[in-house]
Order: sequence, then structure tokens, then C-alpha cells
Amino acid sequence: MDPDASKPADWDEEEDGEWISPTMPNPEYKGPWRQKTKPNPEYKGPWVEPTIPNPDYETDDSLCKFILFLFLFPYLYGQFE
Repeated sequence: MDPDASKPADWDEEEDGEWISPTMPNPEYKGPWRQKTKPNPEYKGPWVEPTIPNPDYETDDSLCKFILFLFLFPYLYGQFE
């Protein structure tokens, strides 16, 4: 708050509300605070999960068809009932 500021002579508390003195700029303000960081020479970027090949893995397309059937069957059955 500005200690030298005074309430204007034509200020009406009922009409204008409570008078608040204007603020003064802070000469020591240098912007929003940010934490200082130091470089990390061992940083290799964001972590990526390594993938390990699985020779026993086989895709099964019939599983998708079965799951689709489980979700659609009650809907279709209700249509013909």
C-alpha cells in the first residue's frame, strides 16, 4: 500500500464503497519464482519401456470375434424378442 496516498475529497463511502489505497510497485520483484536447475549430463530423455520379444506369442483373431459377440448378442436378442 502506498503510505503517501490519501482518500480523495469527493469519495463517498455509500456510493463508491470502502476506499483502498493504491499499491506501489516492488522494485525488487524480478518476475515469478522459478527453481534453479543444474544440468544432468547422464539424462537420456524420457524413460521408454523396453520391449522384449516373446517367441511364444501368437495373435488370436477369433478372440476378438467372441468378445464382439458377447457385447452384441444381448442387444440383438432384445430386438427380436
